[in-house]
Amino acid sequence: MGRRCGDVARIALLVVATFGCGGAERTRVSEPARAEGEVVEVRAQIPDGMPAEGTAIAIAFTPSEIAAGVSEDPAHFTEILTRVQVTRLVRAVDGAIALDVRITERPATVQLAFDTAGLGLEALFGAPSGIALGRVEVPVEGAPLEASLAGRPFEQPAEACTGEREELLVLDAPETRHQGDRGERRLCVRLPPSYAGADAQRYPVVLMFPGFSGWHANGNTWRQRALFERIGAELGVEAIYVGVGTRTAEGTSYLDTSERFGDWDRYASERIVTELDARYRTLPRRATVGHSTGGWNAVALATRHPELFVAMASSSPDALDLDTWMLDERGALRPEWLAWIRVEDALSGPGQMVSYAAAWSPDASAPRGFLWPVDLSTGALRPEVYARWQARSPVRELATPEGLARVRQLSGRIVITAGRADEFGLFAPSERYVARLREAGIEVEWRPTDFGHFGHDEERFGPLARFLLTRLAPEEDGEVGVR
Repeated sequence: MGRRCGDVARIALLVVATFGCGGAERTRVSEPARAEGEVVEVRAQIPDGMPAEGTAIAIAFTPSEIAAGVSEDPAHFTEILTRVQVTRLVRAVDGAIALDVRITERPATVQLAFDTAGLGLEALFGAPSGIALGRVEVPVEGAPLEASLAGRPFEQPAEACTGEREELLVLDAPETRHQGDRGERRLCVRLPPSYAGADAQRYPVVLMFPGFSGWHANGNTWRQRALFERIGAELGVEAIYVGVGTRTAEGTSYLDTSERFGDWDRYASERIVTELDARYRTLPRRATVGHSTGGWNAVALATRHPELFVAMASSSPDALDLDTWMLDERGALRPEWLAWIRVEDALSGPGQMVSYAAAWSPDASAPRGFLWPVDLSTGALRPEVYARWQARSPVRELATPEGLARVRQLSGRIVITAGRADEFGLFAPSERYVARLREAGIEVEWRPTDFGHFGHDEERFGPLARFLLTRLAPEEDGEVGVR
């Protein structure tokens, strides 16, 4: 995806009715306006044991793009969204799927994902199970070569909250219960090395929020935990680290209150805090930290409840200033985010934009139980719906006297980092949020980097760990917990 393959009007989303052909069910292209190139039939064998029905995701690449690694490079994610082709209700016949895909030139490589588990957006990233992956080569002349996809049936991931000092808590949280969701929530508690042998010692608590998909023992969050522990040992500060599961059927919770999601704010600020204080030797000194969606949640929860948290750290957070992220200079939705919404709508499964809509613009009368803030056919904003999204943007809290007063209580105890090369465009909204804090006289440590959205754990999270742990150290009031 080294160059743009066309504007949003040329996105080919394969989401029309199926039709029969020789006993096999197939799909055909829903022709968007000004579509270019040719439509070719691609066929692929699915692995033995995989379900025969699912959603197919196709993305066509040129040879030069394949050679340059575009298909594997997250830096091109937003551009790839503009060429994703989605075909729902695909049924394999004699172990093979067949679908029509638009290509812009020959030869071409069509990258396929066959999602048999309804994983939605996660299928674009090649989930470990439930997805069959492969490539179909389209020659200069003639029919594409039939390919064989690789994958295995969906399996629930093994419990990752295991270890000598790790405890899994499964909480009944009726305040978050909603249709299709039993309200069963998971926390992964990591106890300090000295915990078992120091019966009188109490410890500060760090709530660690995962990124999109929201597992309580998310791998990235747990790598941060190890870094925090090491730096804590250097500083002489031990803490209880708690991975907070935020996964929902729609994708991820945003820890707020919604008629669709339930009252996640009460769950996070009351039930989690109460349960941890009842079960463990905690100090009333808590902090929040997270990366990506977890970074957004760390900011949102701490700024809504500064009476509970002494500090918060946020890395590459989902847009803290929604307007800066979503809108262009004309006030229109940016093409890449319109493409993202269209893809998730076509996939009809969990997703990032689906999570926003379910949390921020629920509507029981809508086909999926929520409204999009944009007309999917024209790309025009729907002001009344977008206003509901705007109202949930953390920067908007600074525009109200009550919100500003709450955030001021955290002055000097906020650290935010983001990378200029962030593949999801999250640097500018983070920078703008920091600027608004400073304009309001709120002290914040801003640590911009040249990183993208992934990797660089030591350089990215090390300063955040030092910042938080220093502020979690008990003050001169006789509190214990520091060695």
